[in-house]
Amino acid sequence: MLGAILGDIVGSTYEFANTKDYNFDLFPAGSIYTDDTVLTVAVADAILNKCDYGETIRKWALRYPHPKGAYGSSFTRWMHADEIKPYGSYGNGSAMRVSPVGWLFDTEQVVLDEARKSAACTHNHPEGIKGAQATAIALYFARKGKEKLFIRQYIAAEFGYDLHKTVDEIRKTYLYNESCQGTVPEALICFLESDSFEDAIRKAISIGGDSDTIGAITGAIAEAFYDIPVELANKARSYLPNDMLDTLKLFGEKAHPMAIDLNDDTKQLRERFRKLKKIFSELFMQKQNMLLHEQPLLTALYLQKIGSIQYKSYCLEVELAQLKQRLSLLQIFVNRNEKPDLNAVDKEIEIRFSEYQQKIEFDAKQLAAARDFLKGSFLSPEESKRIKEVYYIIVKRLHPDINPDSDERMNELFVKAQTAYELSDLPTLQQILVLLDNKESDLEVLLPDLQINVNRLAENISTLEHQIEQLYQSFPFIYEEKLRDEEWVKNECEEMSIKIDTIKQEIEKYKKYITLLEEWKPVS
Repeated sequence: MLGAILGDIVGSTYEFANTKDYNFDLFPAGSIYTDDTVLTVAVADAILNKCDYGETIRKWALRYPHPKGAYGSSFTRWMHADEIKPYGSYGNGSAMRVSPVGWLFDTEQVVLDEARKSAACTHNHPEGIKGAQATAIALYFARKGKEKLFIRQYIAAEFGYDLHKTVDEIRKTYLYNESCQGTVPEALICFLESDSFEDAIRKAISIGGDSDTIGAITGAIAEAFYDIPVELANKARSYLPNDMLDTLKLFGEKAHPMAIDLNDDTKQLRERFRKLKKIFSELFMQKQNMLLHEQPLLTALYLQKIGSIQYKSYCLEVELAQLKQRLSLLQIFVNRNEKPDLNAVDKEIEIRFSEYQQKIEFDAKQLAAARDFLKGSFLSPEESKRIKEVYYIIVKRLHPDINPDSDERMNELFVKAQTAYELSDLPTLQQILVLLDNKESDLEVLLPDLQINVNRLAENISTLEHQIEQLYQSFPFIYEEKLRDEEWVKNECEEMSIKIDTIKQEIEKYKKYITLLEEWKPVS
């Protein structure tokens, strides 16, 4: 709930003076809470005291009748009317105030039902209800430990929102919009693309539009997913009057019952564990992707662009070496004044060069495999992205180095996931994710073990970083940039061609010498 308030305060000065600058001032002069905060507190009050949503919302609106930015004209008429009746709105007001619902109810269906009730007292249009439900359920899943991919897919499937745009794409063309359907998807995308609470808020405000409301929606979900940095949380509270702070305190005791039991050192340690867990997962994914996807592709590209001519050069080098060896063996017969035994020479050459022949055959197979690989059916960028996203989630939940207490079944699932990722088998990965989503995600670690886990993760991260660095310094990754440089490829091939021509000339010379020796007859 404080995340929504913070997003509202940050966006308050930019609502009618939009910025597209990500690095804007978070709290410029004039920053203050708006109607978004007033009505968010009202919804929390209604739930905490088991009161009617409409009556409590009107009570708080009348207590604060002139917030910064003002209420909408339809809502103003509603709050002053003799009878509380919804007015069919699909405005984003239903979504901006709904965050307490996602915190204070504990099942998916109840969250959806209560979000509908909190909206319907004013915003009973289907889009108004949808916006409130989508926001509340996204927050609910975020606080329950669901990953962003799950949240994205659920919201898109259940509410029909298009969540495939990027923040950069939205920022280019987005205009002021007060509707749920023109605000909630954009706010969700800002959260889904973020990597921290502050990053989510900055993305939300920097797309423009109804900034305080987009900030409130994004901030509400981001708080559940990341938590709010202490200094930002304190800053937000400093803007609020006492009655709002009182409600916020009661809300915190209900929504975060364990928070009062954690001292600052434990909170910092837990936050460090979460960050290290994310870093480890990302590094593990990077290494897996390098070994299972980038390495085969780069090897195939190298063989296609450079390997073929290198193979030709190597075959000629072996042929030249065979001729030199043949000449040496024939010369022995001549030196002994004996007729050369060509069968014996052939057999000796075959024995001495058997390993070279095996390498030639192996290289030929590699070239053929590379051609097949490069002309095969590749995954689309979207499929590739989804495979990485799903596997990233599974790694965080199942990797033994992050989850040392995993049982045998979980370890078997992780091995299956590794195999599926290697084979680019998205359906299997999704099935494994479904199995995991049927259990509550255990995001916490027992406090006595927390420091041990932090130390172990830090060591594993250091090991992974070293392994990745070594990979980048080995074949084929050392050629990654060069293979994209057509000029370099051209020069390499030209140099190799010159070498091949030189070897061919040597071969012809040795063939002539050998012909003479093979025809030599002893002197009687």
